[in-house]
Amino acid sequence: RRSISQYNCYHYPFDIVLGVSKPNYSDEQLQKIIDDNEKGFDFDGKHYTNYQGTQLQRKLETEIRKQKDIQIAAKSAGNKQLIGESQLKITQLTRKYKRLSQISGLPTKMERMRVSGYRRVSVAKMK
Repeated sequence: RRSISQYNCYHYPFDIVLGVSKPNYSDEQLQKIIDDNEKGFDFDGKHYTNYQGTQLQRKLETEIRKQKDIQIAAKSAGNKQLIGESQLKITQLTRKYKRLSQISGLPTKMERMRVSGYRRVSVAKMK
């Protein structure tokens, strides 16, 4: 088992004294949060809760970074075909990410997709 607030976890423990500490949210506010999350949104023919939407965003961000790493390696190796393939995937994934964020209303976190040394290339110019 791991403790709360370790290993990239953004939860933080704090003391609660039963009967003395006031809750941060009323029961009505908590129910509204739960209902809003469950309401969610539809994307690519599937229903997602807001939480599932954020997890899909993280997955897309990771895949975009992976493709950027591949494109950087392909540039170093001089593999023009792989450069083009990875750049095309980056473009497609970025469009999907933006569309997901727009449909869901979730905030974008473009800084999570940055990769040091990555420079976009024009696939059209490579042909």
